[in-house]
Amino acid sequence: MGLVGEGLAVATAPGPADMTALARKAVRQALTQMGSTPNLVFVFVAATDAEDAEQALLAAHSQLPSATVLGTSAAGVIASGRGTDEGTAVAVWAARIPGLRARSFHLEVMAAPDGHQIVGLPGRRRDDIIALLFTDPWSFPATDFAAHARVLLNDLPVVGAVASGPAPARATRFLLDGRIHSRGAIGVMLGGHLEVTTLTSPACRPVGPVLTVTDAEGFLLKSLAGSPAALRAQEIVASLDEPERALALSGLQLGVAVDSDDPRMGDFVIHEFQAAEGERGALQMIAQVPVGATVQFHVRDEEAADEDLNVTLEGVAARMGSRLEGALMFASTARGRFMFGTRDHDAAVAHGRLAVPVTGFFAEAEMAPLGGEICLNYQTATVVAIGAGPRAVVGHHVAVRPQQVTGLDPMTREVHKMLAELAHPPDEGEL
Repeated sequence: MGLVGEGLAVATAPGPADMTALARKAVRQALTQMGSTPNLVFVFVAATDAEDAEQALLAAHSQLPSATVLGTSAAGVIASGRGTDEGTAVAVWAARIPGLRARSFHLEVMAAPDGHQIVGLPGRRRDDIIALLFTDPWSFPATDFAAHARVLLNDLPVVGAVASGPAPARATRFLLDGRIHSRGAIGVMLGGHLEVTTLTSPACRPVGPVLTVTDAEGFLLKSLAGSPAALRAQEIVASLDEPERALALSGLQLGVAVDSDDPRMGDFVIHEFQAAEGERGALQMIAQVPVGATVQFHVRDEEAADEDLNVTLEGVAARMGSRLEGALMFASTARGRFMFGTRDHDAAVAHGRLAVPVTGFFAEAEMAPLGGEICLNYQTATVVAIGAGPRAVVGHHVAVRPQQVTGLDPMTREVHKMLAELAHPPDEGEL
């Protein structure tokens, strides 16, 4: 038996689901895989309404009286190598991590003279390693929080997701140590003898040249490298060969580099855009892009996304070795069957490559360290790999991604896999 267990209970019978029974089944499965009582548990619930989600969350907590327990409703859950983005299901991830220190918290947004302020955030302690955070899409400013997280938390890494919740708007439900919340955000700071590696795998790959924003105003992107932004986009699409052009025409997107000095695949925050009405040659962005930013157009590419996730996870598994005990995964609702044709894709890849319990949910957006910043990402798969035990390399590590090249031949793919494995040499005595 290991330090981490996972459980997945899916409603299969027609009609209303017995949420209490599903929650208890998922908890029982997770605990069966462990040799001791857990001290940290995450519960993720996909339900048709908020009341069902609340019932399942509370039922799960009732079986776990001595653990720090966090949970959220979601559009779908991930566990046991499966992804369920339709119907009703409960996923549970339970761990007994020696030397773990966990501090849970609930964040709320309060009115302030100059806008709003976030209350409830604990200060960073010396042995804190990472903060996990789940936010409500309706009542919590996740983008603003991510932009200021490094200052607010004194450079503590933050990983998490915007909960997708039941279908009706404003129906998110959170569980925090036995209490239900419907607004704000919940989280936990983890410290002590813990090793954490995080990775963010994109759904897009870059096309065309790297460009600099030379004119922008608010949400309008006016010029790139001195030319109208819309014209630049048209020129890049026209220069592409098939099938890249078809990918671009189905949804060209703009990536903003987090590190302007070394932009590479996976180090861009991806934004959708459209032609701006009344502003000839400009692009209407969903987020502000400042003058001087380094950008590159991107296309959604399932083959590149699949390769990136596989190669990067292989590197994580090789680096952590037997220290790896379990992982959490937050995957975009735009992935799964909408991108790969199967809802299980990301869950199956992570479970296969890491060979440990991997549990999580489908999210509206994913939050993770990227290029030294905390960023809110879209269409990504974000993984938190957790290591424990006496040989754990205590601290937070960002997974190393070898430079990705499109159209790789099989030999080059194998070389990339070897590079991922060699990115971090094993600790002394590990060979």
